[in-house]
This record gives sequence, C-alpha cells and structure tokens, in this order.
Amino acid sequence: MEIKLNLSNVEHKDLLSYCNLNNLLITDIIKKSYLEGFKIEKYGLLGGSGETIEKIVEKEVIKYVEVPKEVIKEVIKIEYVEIEKPVEKIVEVVREVSVDKVIEKPVEVIKEVENKLDADLKIKIDALQNTVQKLRSDNIEKDKQIKELQKTVEDIQKFNENKRAVYHDGSNLNKLL
Repeated sequence: MEIKLNLSNVEHKDLLSYCNLNNLLITDIIKKSYLEGFKIEKYGLLGGSGETIEKIVEKEVIKYVEVPKEVIKEVIKIEYVEIEKPVEKIVEVVREVSVDKVIEKPVEVIKEVENKLDADLKIKIDALQNTVQKLRSDNIEKDKQIKELQKTVEDIQKFNENKRAVYHDGSNLNKLL
C-alpha cells in the first residue's frame, strides 16, 4: 500500500536539505517520522525510543499494628468525714457512809474530742488567705494605675485650656484653641 504525502514547497525544501546534509534517504526519514509521530499520538510521550520499558520498583511497606496494652490504674478515693463527738462530763459522787457522818466528794472527769480535720482546715484557710492577699495587692496596684491615668488626663486637659493660637489678621477664627 502506497500513501502519498502532500508537502508545501517550503516543507519539501526543508526535507531535501536535511536529507542531503545528513546523507539520508528521503523515504526512510518520512517513514521513521510518521511512525514516531503515530506512536506519540497513540501512546503519548514515553521517552526517547517510544517503546514501553519495564522497571522493577521496590517499595518498602511498613504496616503499623496497634497492640492493646492492659493498663491497670489504681484509684485511691479519700473521703473526709467529719466526726463530732460531744464532750462528756462525768461526775462521780463518792459517798462514804460512816456511822457518824455522810461525806460526799464530787469528782469531775472531762474528755475532749480532737478534731482530725484541723490540719486540713488550716491548709485550706492558709490557701484562702494567700488568695485574698494576692487579690488585695492586685486591687492596690490597679488603683494606683487608675490614679496615674486620671492625673495624666487632667494634665492633658490643663494643657488644652485657654491656649492662645496665632492666626492671620484677616481670619474670622476664634482666638482660642
């Protein structure tokens, strides 16, 4: 099968000059150009030769597997229970009876209950006192800042009061700023 190719005069001259300079046959160049162009159209640009090249590609696959770990947590729950024991007052009356007289001797026994939460309460009271002290010092500092800012505002207002400006004689502007 023979196919005719129509070229313009400029294209024909370019083809002839290329083949003459490189000592090539025109039919071989036309056939080679056609096949390379057809492969580019068919397969796209694949590189220098236009043929498919197989490459061995090694990929390292890292697989992460989660291993469940058993975690034992020990929870210590501390409850504070306030125990109030009433103070007991025991009065013993010893009576000795003799033939002649009756003698009564009252004896008083006082038991005091120690409050186990005194240490915890002291810690909490100390923390509250520290917090109150910090808040008071912050308030004092802020009061000082407010006074300084008020003084600055007053100074600026004094500066702007009754300040005379110089204007041209023909102007109808007020002479005060």
